Amino acid sequence: MSSFLAFIARPTVAQVTKRPIFGKPYTTIGSLFSSVGWTLYQVGGVLGYCLRDTPKVLAKLAVAPEVTAINEEEIIKEIKESANIVKQELEEMEDREDEEKTFFYLYTVRELRGIGIDFFQWPPDKRLKEKVDDEKFAADVVRISFVRGIDFGFNFPEEFAVYWENTHRIWPDSEWRELYKKGIVLSKTQFTPTLREVIVTTAESAITWNENQSPRMLDANDTCVLQEMIEANR
Repeated sequence: MSSFLAFIARPTVAQVTKRPIFGKPYTTIGSLFSSVGWTLYQVGGVLGYCLRDTPKVLAKLAVAPEVTAINEEEIIKEIKESANIVKQELEEMEDREDEEKTFFYLYTVRELRGIGIDFFQWPPDKRLKEKVDDEKFAADVVRISFVRGIDFGFNFPEEFAVYWENTHRIWPDSEWRELYKKGIVLSKTQFTPTLREVIVTTAESAITWNENQSPRMLDANDTCVLQEMIEANR
């Protein structure tokens, strides 16, 4: 049985995984945080944001890959108790007037700074290109980014919506090209999904994931919650 986290992480991990002719497939420190972690932080945030009134469903989608017995009350208790951590991170962002209130600065830049890497250093820190050989480290980054996103969306929904809009606003083409050159964005083409659109795709992904589980994690009532969410945000 696969967790929802493993299900949604798989496409992004595959996208950034390098497959040399000789040797094992690998990803880099830079890709792990700026692509995989950054994506899962936002997906987790969407789950926390849109399922804050239906915590039973949220708990089932938030459960860690290795957990087989779900204690829904304990999971939600941990999410609520993490509000202070998120609050501190948001307050630190307020103090950094030179950094925009986006997920890039809140997650990627802050997490890299936490392991001693300045994303904006020039020339770029060589560690960004280092292979991630420690599977436990990579798994921890994936899990923590997802959980921290859930904590944000669940405990501070209004602020999460603001960060979403700031992150996914439409940039002038010249500014976007500059962001791409600096490595702040990974695509030459702008993709600016609305929060409502991603709520729909995330809920659809949860239903698809559940249909492939044996036994299924979500019951009929849970699926109805997700279906109603899809209809409300289309």
